[in-house]
Amino acid sequence: MEELVYVVKRDLLFSGSPPQGLSTSPGDFLHRCRNHGQFRPRSAVEDDPSFKQIIPYVVLFDAKHILCVRRLSAQSESRLHGLLSLGIGGHMNPAPGEPGFTGLLAANARRELHEELFLDCEPDVTWVAFINDDGRPVGRVHAGLLGLAQVDPARVRVRETRQMRGEFAPYSQLLALRPEFESWSQLVLDHWPGLSRAM
Repeated sequence: MEELVYVVKRDLLFSGSPPQGLSTSPGDFLHRCRNHGQFRPRSAVEDDPSFKQIIPYVVLFDAKHILCVRRLSAQSESRLHGLLSLGIGGHMNPAPGEPGFTGLLAANARRELHEELFLDCEPDVTWVAFINDDGRPVGRVHAGLLGLAQVDPARVRVRETRQMRGEFAPYSQLLALRPEFESWSQLVLDHWPGLSRAM
């Protein structure tokens, strides 16, 4: 059976010219996702920029470090192969029994975290921003909801070692590697001091 993914028509998600980059005021974006979202077969929207596939994108961190992963060639999204990433995320699929969009978002974020990582904790995710980057092919058909979660690094390790490598590293070290990151993570790095203070 074909995968169903959560999408919003571009002209319903954005009023006027689509914002580019990272916005730390996600309220209106969340409202539009809730009111106008629908599930469509992934093959029908994967390369259709008239729809935005909504991606929960969760960054794990502690007081001094951020989880960083490198996405390897075994991963399904070929456009991200070899790049560094701060976010753990993926498409939103139906989650029977979850009430409303907030429950759907939380369930899909939780599923992605546990698919990609071994966690002996349940991170408390705070949704702090949305990301839109139409300047790259992968960004033209996706929009991200950025969530932050504080964790103990000792309680987190990569599960899908064929698909990615990961470690917690200081912000200054990651900033020096900025050109090696995929575009959404570059935006998170650019805004990190303000994002982390907000937590």
